Amino acid sequence: MVQDWHALAVWLESNRAVIKRVDVAHDDFEGKAVSIAWAIDQYKADGFNAGGRKPRHEVFGDWLEGDASVKGRTLGIGNRASGKYARIYEKGKQLGEGTSAWTRVEVEWRAQDRYIPCDVLVNPGHYLAGAYPCLAFLSEQQSSIKTQAKGGQIAYDSAVDHAKRHCGKIVNLMLAVHGGDYAGVVDGLIRPGYPSRIDPFSYQVRQDPTRLDRELAGAS
Repeated sequence: MVQDWHALAVWLESNRAVIKRVDVAHDDFEGKAVSIAWAIDQYKADGFNAGGRKPRHEVFGDWLEGDASVKGRTLGIGNRASGKYARIYEKGKQLGEGTSAWTRVEVEWRAQDRYIPCDVLVNPGHYLAGAYPCLAFLSEQQSSIKTQAKGGQIAYDSAVDHAKRHCGKIVNLMLAVHGGDYAGVVDGLIRPGYPSRIDPFSYQVRQDPTRLDRELAGAS
């Protein structure tokens, strides 16, 4: 029903809408690049490991039939409760074509400690390719949906860099005017609230602002 995804993304952003869930998929109608066998091999080779330990997996369908399955098999990667979940399944067989090689790989994101950008509606393939190492071949350009902690850190670092480039010299001058009194400089510049780019993460930041301190968080 949507004729212009870019226009929709702009409208959502201008109205400060929040995406709660998004599903992005790639279909391999001949099962040459993506298949259940491929997914199993990738899982064993850490192809679905996007950082940290190997994600959990689960299976659905008539797996005992192996490649002779006519109803279709599904391999699930991850935990839906964590906000990111992948499915690789035999779509053609699911639709009733018992000999079909049509396989679909699908990634579901939920706004569970995650900020889902509206850009995913415009460039869904970039986010699918960036979801796991084994999907990078789907697009030369890859994007990722960060957890709130990581996304907030990136937004904060960007805001600090922006402030340094645009306000660094006046801060230096104010230090000279105030005789090196840092408190005087801060009092002269401080305003209530947070930068707009931090808004998507404002709840978590208010609960614990120190999460954005790289040294305290143990980040390199």
